[in-house]
Amino acid sequence: MLSDARQEMIKKIAFRDGEVIISKVASELGVSFETVRRDINALCSQNILSKVHGGAVPIRINEHEGHYLKRKSTNMHIKNALGAYTANLIRNSGVLFFSVGTTIEAVASSCSQINARTVITNSVSIAEIFGSSPATVILTGGHLNADERFCFGSETQNQIARYRADTAIISAVGIDENGIMCSSDEEGEIIAGMMKAADRVILVVESNKFSQKSVYRFSTLKHIDEIVTDNTHSIPQCVLKEINNHKIKLHTIEI
Repeated sequence: MLSDARQEMIKKIAFRDGEVIISKVASELGVSFETVRRDINALCSQNILSKVHGGAVPIRINEHEGHYLKRKSTNMHIKNALGAYTANLIRNSGVLFFSVGTTIEAVASSCSQINARTVITNSVSIAEIFGSSPATVILTGGHLNADERFCFGSETQNQIARYRADTAIISAVGIDENGIMCSSDEEGEIIAGMMKAADRVILVVESNKFSQKSVYRFSTLKHIDEIVTDNTHSIPQCVLKEINNHKIKLHTIEI
């Protein structure tokens, strides 16, 4: 097997399994350890892999984990405050939808005292947070976005449409007077489905999101019942006008 073909196979294994183990790949390809090491070195020089003890991992995954941890740790005191406040708002909701995102994870982490019977989510992280709770936890099926740890696609949408929730807890990457935005249609279509299937929709966002925009607009503000945010950034007047026009209850937490 030519080196280009071997390296392509090694790359596929890396992104499939999240790692390349030299001994395992050498056995799988029927080549020497040294041959695999040379191929890994070549892929590392192309910034595709990063060497670790006994093999390598994809740089894309390393970068994602770094980005995720950075997002999760950014403004933690604000996210935790939003989470604690929102948990109190949903204390008596029987069935809950949780969308994805580090802010929503903060809400989930604050929900140890709520009386929810059922939690439905497409977020692997949030399902893990509720895993030890007395609530029934339903993690939707569908295609898995391994980088962002959530399920998406038509199967996920169809499953959500079969449920009805008392409350949907959602977040957003950006908000303006025309609506609410996230970074992909994969995520946005699922959030929109949760909103449609819930009696009450609570948008939980850091106040800096009101000055940001993103790629996919999944809803207008008229479908939101309540907004939980903080007072570290002002909300533009044009957005406040829409909030008032649609009689959305605005909860602003002092930080």
